[in-house]
Amino acid sequence: MVRNCYGKEDIETFRENVVRYIVPLAGRLKRMQAKRMGYGFPMNHSKSTLEFKDGNARPVEDVIGAAKIFYKNPSLHTGGKLLL
Repeated sequence: MVRNCYGKEDIETFRENVVRYIVPLAGRLKRMQAKRMGYGFPMNHSKSTLEFKDGNARPVEDVIGAAKIFYKNPSLHTGGKLLL
């Protein structure tokens, strides 16, 4: 991305911080998820994608229909043209 405002030491510090702070947090969240669902830790891949024992939440059809209308019809603020 043509960034040159950080050096090797900055990258090493960033990686150390990820290992120190993010990895333990992610582990705690996954353990809480496994406990909530009644599975052991670590969970296999197919179980770790679920959030709740009875399955993940599904969007209501009204929300999906509204989203289809929203994205199909360009805004009046853009002059009726879809800006990409």
